[in-house]
Amino acid sequence: MSRALITSALAWTALGLPLLGLEPAAFGWWSPVWILIVACTSYLLLAGTAGLNAARLAAGAAIMAFAVFLAVGSATGWPTGPVRFTEASGPRIAGAFPALLPVFIFSILSLCWQTTMALAPSAGRTPASAYSAVMLTFTTLNSISFLAGNRLWWLWNPWNGNGSPTVLASALLCLGLTAFGVAFAFPRDARLKTSRWCPAATVLAAINILFLASHLIAFRGRP
Repeated sequence: MSRALITSALAWTALGLPLLGLEPAAFGWWSPVWILIVACTSYLLLAGTAGLNAARLAAGAAIMAFAVFLAVGSATGWPTGPVRFTEASGPRIAGAFPALLPVFIFSILSLCWQTTMALAPSAGRTPASAYSAVMLTFTTLNSISFLAGNRLWWLWNPWNGNGSPTVLASALLCLGLTAFGVAFAFPRDARLKTSRWCPAATVLAAINILFLASHLIAFRGRP
């Protein structure tokens, strides 16, 4: 089952590459399917190594924490500044933020945590949480062109009109600190340390390659 999901996650992520040459938000159904496939993959990989109870605890803590983070940002405009989510982002919770966004952030953090366990098996919980938070923050920064530009999930430009790069730095810092705290709920398991191939790292790398390709295409398209 996990191998089929890993293959599906990699294949569906690869299908995002042709979307980079199309109009923003084209084939809107691609995004929710992608998020659900990646979420199921990251969750089952975690459950397969640490058990269902540990995976449920980690998923519940992460989704709840990131939902609160987004709710506070939507209600107060801090730390992200004013953000307007579009219809392309899918159904929203209380009309505020996309329901799938906390699930997506959990998925990325789960992949980052498992990658950390594979690359730094001897790291203590605090360093492992920090490494995972840094990877999540990098992936989030890398995702902006794809999610906000190509997928048109939200209208927000911290460089022009809605603030400054300071706003972006503040948002990423707060997201990273939230991820750092949430990562303490993720399990440590010996089986995460002994595998020669880390499927979570492979999926995470594929996602970042898609995001990077979006940046490159957007840069080439500038006058």
